[in-house]
Amino acid sequence: MRSAELANLAGVSVRTLRHYHQIGLLAEPGRDHNNYRRYSVHDLVRVLRIRQLASLGMALDQMKPLLEDQSEDQSQDTAALLEELDKNLAAQGERIQEQRQLVARLKELSLPPDLPLEFAQFFKEYAAQGAPDRLIRIDRDQTVLLAGLANPEATAKLAAAYGALTTDAHWFPAVIEMGKQFDQLDPETPEDKLEEIATELAAFLAPVAAQLNPEGEEMLTPAAADLFFQHASDLMNPAQSRLLDLIEEKLDAINQAGPAGLPANQ
Repeated sequence: MRSAELANLAGVSVRTLRHYHQIGLLAEPGRDHNNYRRYSVHDLVRVLRIRQLASLGMALDQMKPLLEDQSEDQSQDTAALLEELDKNLAAQGERIQEQRQLVARLKELSLPPDLPLEFAQFFKEYAAQGAPDRLIRIDRDQTVLLAGLANPEATAKLAAAYGALTTDAHWFPAVIEMGKQFDQLDPETPEDKLEEIATELAAFLAPVAAQLNPEGEEMLTPAAADLFFQHASDLMNPAQSRLLDLIEEKLDAINQAGPAGLPANQ
């Protein structure tokens, strides 16, 4: 029988058969005078055995010993392999249960599924309060980057800050207003206007940043920070990028100052 017939009988694809050949799980058959592979019923049996093992969740690279003739020593190895497989399946079951609980929570709250749950509520409220659509997309993607690139401790702090913003009657409306103001910037916005906005926003953001990261530790590695800022610069116009630079400068100046604006070492 040819590849397509074998694949059809075994319930796999021809590409899958080729993959089995490449990894040494299925021997290459002989070819006929037209140079087509010609499989036997024994090849079909082997492919069906492979499919059965795969249905148990066994990795392809674990199967070869089980497909050979079984000796007493191999039977012992098989028992150990099945024990490992059982543990892996149990762990998968726990992960699936956790995923189902997460999906149920997202359904219950009608939250977007493309964000970590701890951030999804913020963006639902962010949209409901009238934040600009374009800014929502930018902030969402940057949050995904932060959550994916920051260490677990920093991500937990970030999630706590987002949660606090979501429920704070003062901070959250202010964040919405800042977002609208930021979205309205265009390349013609004068430098003095950017300075004015940056001063206001830096004063607003400084206590949030201090609460989020009181030790002043870097939340991202230099490489991760470069990716984060590359994403931002790709999506923002020159005025918006300039404003972020000004805010960063002013936040650094605030961090260098102690109480009442005095230098921290005084």
